[in-house]
Amino acid sequence: MDQRRKDQREKRLKDEIEKYRKENPKITEQFAPFKRKLAEVSLSEWEAIPEIGDYTQHKRNKMQARGLLCLLHLCLV
Repeated sequence: MDQRRKDQREKRLKDEIEKYRKENPKITEQFAPFKRKLAEVSLSEWEAIPEIGDYTQHKRNKMQARGLLCLLHLCLV
């Protein structure tokens, strides 16, 4: 009796885990088809992809410039 309950509980847990993994796939599983398609990209297409660069410094400089302009404006008023 105890063994039967244990087997049923393990089966139920296994089914729940399967269902959860089916509904919530891992990120690697979600991107697998896209990774496979990357193998088909030609060298010219790959080189045509623009570099994104690092815009964090640009944004910081922009924010500092705004702050300085505000300070200058307040000083002149």
